[in-house]
Amino acid sequence: MHRIIARDIRVFAYHGVSPQEKSEGQEFLIDIEIELPAGAEADDDDLSSTVDYAVVVDEVASLSTRERYDLIETLASRIVDYLLSLPGVARASATVKKPRAPLAVTVGWVGVTVTGEREGRPGGTGGVSTAYLGLGSNQGDRLAFLRAAVSGLAGEDGVTVVATSSVYRSEPVGFTGQLEFLNAVVVVDTGLSPRDLLELVQRIEDSNGRRRRRRWGPRTLDVDILLIDGVEVDETGLTVPHPRLTERRFVLEPMLEVAPDASLPDGTPLREVLDGIGNGHAVRMEGGL
Repeated sequence: MHRIIARDIRVFAYHGVSPQEKSEGQEFLIDIEIELPAGAEADDDDLSSTVDYAVVVDEVASLSTRERYDLIETLASRIVDYLLSLPGVARASATVKKPRAPLAVTVGWVGVTVTGEREGRPGGTGGVSTAYLGLGSNQGDRLAFLRAAVSGLAGEDGVTVVATSSVYRSEPVGFTGQLEFLNAVVVVDTGLSPRDLLELVQRIEDSNGRRRRRRWGPRTLDVDILLIDGVEVDETGLTVPHPRLTERRFVLEPMLEVAPDASLPDGTPLREVLDGIGNGHAVRMEGGL
């Protein structure tokens, strides 16, 4: 996780239960914190890779003056609801403070803090998990197929696209008599269970003309579940982490681009795994998805 924090957002509003608060108003100070999963930070120095805190602060200030509440607990809850609606945000908190509360005793401020976490869908992993998906294509308009996969994921309930890597060219593996692949990695937040996520990515593959005729053969679109934070699965037809994750440079390079601190469930950093791979190649292309 990484956090985006804003302290002491100053607004003048009319929240409170006393007649004085309702008629005269007062200054409020608002603190917010939002947590995003590893990989959502803007390592590529691209604002679209993270949350624009300037926009968030403006909206929190607007939200704090748009309506009047008797309880600042209600305002804090409304702010948290807004923060959790932002793409990629897993947890959020808001503290609403009154520096000049009408009290008989002098205090620096009084306030309340509300904390929330994005809920997962029924049948999910008990909450929101961060999943890393590998995309590949070597037929037709390869870049268009990769972009179609991202669009398909973004259009699903229970899935939020957090980040996408650059596009990489790579040699085919296993069956070499075919065209070069284009590969990328996409990071999503999801409340889906691993099995439901597998069914989703297979539907996206099928809707883009994927035909499973030959292992490692040509394909319009391949979407693999590479890793899910905090989750290991070993079932028929589904293994997480992906059993060949540690063997493929064309997967590890884009994955480490979006999640440089990613590790295997046993704690082994994927950076160390990549350093130990000497074969194959993956060439980063200009631009992305």
